[in-house]
Amino acid sequence: MMVDHETGSSLVNEITARLDGSDCHVCCVNSIFELRRFDLVLLGVASFSFLSLLTVLLSKSVLIVDRSFYSTVADNNIVRLRQLVATKGLPVSVNPLVLDSFNRADRDVFLFGTGPSISELKPAEVDAGSVKIGCNSIVKDLSFCVEVGGFDYLCFADPVYHFGVSCYVDAFYRDLQQYLSLFPDTILVFPDFSLDFVKRRVPSRSSLLPVKIVPGFDRIVEFHKGEMTVPSNDNVLTLLMIPIASLFTGNIFFAGFDGPSVRKFGGLSSSNSRFWDHNCRFQYVDLMEHVENAHPSFFRDRDYSRYLKRNTQILSERVSILRKEHIIVRSVTSTNYEFLN
Repeated sequence: MMVDHETGSSLVNEITARLDGSDCHVCCVNSIFELRRFDLVLLGVASFSFLSLLTVLLSKSVLIVDRSFYSTVADNNIVRLRQLVATKGLPVSVNPLVLDSFNRADRDVFLFGTGPSISELKPAEVDAGSVKIGCNSIVKDLSFCVEVGGFDYLCFADPVYHFGVSCYVDAFYRDLQQYLSLFPDTILVFPDFSLDFVKRRVPSRSSLLPVKIVPGFDRIVEFHKGEMTVPSNDNVLTLLMIPIASLFTGNIFFAGFDGPSVRKFGGLSSSNSRFWDHNCRFQYVDLMEHVENAHPSFFRDRDYSRYLKRNTQILSERVSILRKEHIIVRSVTSTNYEFLN
């Protein structure tokens, strides 16, 4: 038996103890060519290409012990599928509406989420002259969208809910197309790697703002010559919505961002939880199971408690930065984020 070097000596010691008295040898190796001497290879950290190389070289059993490995493979395959269906030479252009929209900077901003508390919002409370930024499946309730007068920006960024291969994705783009038939000037905001994917699912006249996501980027947002750059994180509110809101100099109001409940902060297994609580009017509840069936490792390998705590920390930091600029930032509906009250 063999354990690769990345797995570490602690795993080696544990396996050795369990095999005490048996005719087995456990060790770490530094070279892939040393693996030929062993009957079973346990990989703690591996890439898809490395696994393929091992299989060719060894022609023997390889067992993956890194539980996040298959999530990585799934994500990589989704990216590869996007590239395969992409049409070469698709023009990447920014609609003039996108550039002009930021010229009217001195306006308040309303951010619309899909949490249960969104039902508390009365459309009449939304200033008609404000910048309205919606997200994700809020387009499911078209009557609500009409009541608030549509959105200036609609943000979406989830790899499995918006760019995956389930019938949830089909439902989202079906409703998005219906929404755009009424509000064609809404600017769609999403990660730039999904540009080709989105272009095939929305009307050709749509205003698109693909956003460049850079890990470690040291500003909330940079908008230069029609290109937007933001730091990498895992939630549409902090990834796209707040960066756009920060380009305006008015106050920022949140509606429908309930935040994590106490029970979720306590930690739930990925088998019986979602990332957030949603308002059924704005979420395809009956299709959630289809997403999990299509992308099982995405949900199985999530550390929900860590994700929620990290997201809360990032949101709190963003709000603090905005308030230092003397911008009022608060929620107009119920929320578990104390710093938004």
